[in-house]
Amino acid sequence: MRNCEQLLGSSGLFAYRIGSLDKLNEVLNNYGPENCRGFPRVTIQEQKGQQTEIMRQNIQVASFSGSTERTVLQNFEDIVERSLPLEKVTQYYMENPGAARNVILSYVAFFEEHIMFVSDLFDRGTYIRDYGSKKETVYLDETKELKDFLPKLEEWWKKKQNEVETAFLKLEEMSNAEEPGKKKQKRGRKFSQGFNCPLKFFCQICS
Repeated sequence: MRNCEQLLGSSGLFAYRIGSLDKLNEVLNNYGPENCRGFPRVTIQEQKGQQTEIMRQNIQVASFSGSTERTVLQNFEDIVERSLPLEKVTQYYMENPGAARNVILSYVAFFEEHIMFVSDLFDRGTYIRDYGSKKETVYLDETKELKDFLPKLEEWWKKKQNEVETAFLKLEEMSNAEEPGKKKQKRGRKFSQGFNCPLKFFCQICS
């Protein structure tokens, strides 16, 4: 299953960056037949002479049997929660505030795409149902349940987008604020002090 490899590769890269790759492999050791356990499933493969940072293409994911892949996908939320400890995630983003900004902004873009998708469905009045071997055009006017559901879905995406935007603006405000009468603090220290509240929200939306 290509999806399993992609998910584990992305998780492996982030686990490597926050220093919990060993933990990820420890968790994955609980899946699959006994004779396939005891060795790392996700490893780093640096190219000869590589001097650039480790990227997604450097992450090697071992092959899984079909049944093991299905089990991994079914339990993926638990795998992420156990292999990416919140304290390590928090520390990583405290030390890399620019990365935290980018992640939060990517959430805004993600929600915007979903809002536009629903809006486009209403404008077209149809959507394509893909069965793999064939495709079918479905008319919204002929699917009352879906037509009634879409406005609720759009409203939910707008609500989530607003929550993230509010948290981001609060982050910016707190990181730029300076108390009158005090010496100007170094940017890194000032940012980390004002970053705690938005970071809590960031951890919530990522959990």
